[in-house]
Amino acid sequence: MRRALLGILFAALLPTAALGQVVPPAPTALPSPLTLQAAITIALRQQPQIYITRTQITQASGQKLQAQSQYYPTLTPRYQFQSRRQTFLGLSANTVNAPTTTSPVPTGTSPQPIVTQPIITQTTTNQTALVQGGGLSVSLNQNLFDGGAREAANSQARRAVDAADFGSLNTRQATILTVTQDYYQILLAQDLVKVAQAQVVRYQQAVELAQAQIAAGTLAAKNVYQAQSDLANAQVTLLQNQNQRQLASAALKNALGVATNAPVDPAPLSAADQLPSLPLPGPALTLDAALTAAYAYRPDLRQQQAIVESQNAALQLAKRQTGLTVRGDYALTYQATNDLGARGTDSQILLTGSYPLFDAGNVRGAVRIGEAQRDLARNQLEQIRQQIRQDVESAVGTRATNLQEAQLAQAAITAAQVNFDAAVAARREGIGTLLDITIAQATLTQAQNQYVTAIYNFYTADAQLQRALGQNDAGFR
Repeated sequence: MRRALLGILFAALLPTAALGQVVPPAPTALPSPLTLQAAITIALRQQPQIYITRTQITQASGQKLQAQSQYYPTLTPRYQFQSRRQTFLGLSANTVNAPTTTSPVPTGTSPQPIVTQPIITQTTTNQTALVQGGGLSVSLNQNLFDGGAREAANSQARRAVDAADFGSLNTRQATILTVTQDYYQILLAQDLVKVAQAQVVRYQQAVELAQAQIAAGTLAAKNVYQAQSDLANAQVTLLQNQNQRQLASAALKNALGVATNAPVDPAPLSAADQLPSLPLPGPALTLDAALTAAYAYRPDLRQQQAIVESQNAALQLAKRQTGLTVRGDYALTYQATNDLGARGTDSQILLTGSYPLFDAGNVRGAVRIGEAQRDLARNQLEQIRQQIRQDVESAVGTRATNLQEAQLAQAAITAAQVNFDAAVAARREGIGTLLDITIAQATLTQAQNQYVTAIYNFYTADAQLQRALGQNDAGFR
């Protein structure tokens, strides 16, 4: 109890600015080459949404601290000084004057006074009183019991902190998924540029071969136009793929939360003149096992569960206000110094009971609101559970399908490359035609595009599966 009290007092004395967190200045340059892990690290350090969730945790922790403070006494020293000036206006005072006179008498006789009518005078005065003084007092207040309201409020606050914590973890995982997807998109665009460049080279060779045969007289001049058209189309495709790479670079920088005009240089999965190799399939994962893991680890599901519990506590707190509420408080005041009155102690125990005999439906309305918010949280929990099942089922199926597509596309590349080499050789010997080369070239390019797309779709689906399982954040598993 003593440590808990000291911890609360220490947290209460912390400056508010120390609890806030803001996004640090973004770097103007990125590592080159940029690995996926480095990209994730930068995003977790620079993404504003990460800091928004941290602020929400700070806010929920502050509300929890406020709720916990209800269990402890409050000690409040107070010094009060007063300077009071009182003026009494129009005070009346009466003065009675009774003059006497001496009457004349004959010689040798004592004079006799003659009393006349008294003279009464009335005066008006103002009086001012100045009272100055002060005193130091210390008040101790402790709530003894309140019918369980503190327990309900603290339960609601604790669940709110849990929800904020899981919300922060969910944001981290969503950020990691976004960065991973954008990272593979830029690698996909980069490898499609390689395919398009190779396609341009092959069509350039076809044009040169046709021009050589036309010069030798073995081919009609009109046959070169098809090869030139194919070359121009390949150059257009190359430009489109290069533009896709620029768009993917911009999307990745946005996901990282950085501001730089320099292009992103991701670390390729293969050599500069080669396509990426087939990914390893990894251990087999059944749908039932994946769903079990997802329901156990998904932070958004656990966040919503904490919200449901928090709403349950809020509803219980609202229901307590519909009946008889009893509260007991103890107060002790010590008057240490007092220039105007007595010094000493004053203690009291206050018992308060109340019942909402008539409040025009205010309490019942609060209960209905609490019930609606609890039911809403429960329905959202079921919605999230269903969404998780869809995410897991889709990611498991897509991941397996993309791996099979990559395997088939690799076999297609091998066969298409042999067919293309044979068509070129046959044309050099004057056996084949340019149409044979064009068809073989299109088949090879299609197989390469499908292969590259399937590989990066596999990696993206694998990242989505790890996110669906709630296990893509290695630091918080």
